[in-house]
Amino acid sequence: MKANRKLLLALSAIPALLIILMPWNTTVVPAVRIQVFDEAGKPAAGVLAEQKWEFLVPNSHLERATSTTDAAGYVTWPKRTVRISIANRAVGFGRSLLLERSLYEYGPIGDITAYASDRRFCDTVRFDVNHSNLRPLILTRLNFCSAAGRT
Repeated sequence: MKANRKLLLALSAIPALLIILMPWNTTVVPAVRIQVFDEAGKPAAGVLAEQKWEFLVPNSHLERATSTTDAAGYVTWPKRTVRISIANRAVGFGRSLLLERSLYEYGPIGDITAYASDRRFCDTVRFDVNHSNLRPLILTRLNFCSAAGRT
């Protein structure tokens, strides 16, 4: 009887391990359509916009995409997903709890930045699947704007 229980336990552990270790699609940021305005409050057509997204867990990396606004100042991006295993998510969550004092972040994070042709004018909005109600971007003169594709 003990041998049958061990065999049954071993056979049920294999699917459980596969479920835990297999990467699953996880939504980081939802599909988004956002409008960009210039300093005068008019829709900014042809403005460069950059979207960044990442699910913060060990060994994750930042993804990027760029686009330009249409004639009405809108830019649209699809939903962004990454593949993460349950085990990696658990390690990331545990790390965020243990290392709270060092400000280790965990979970989905994304932002959209719009850049005017004069790179001193930009605006950024941060969002993710939990915070997807975006305000419009208003190009404002700032001294710390960076060119899209660079940090």
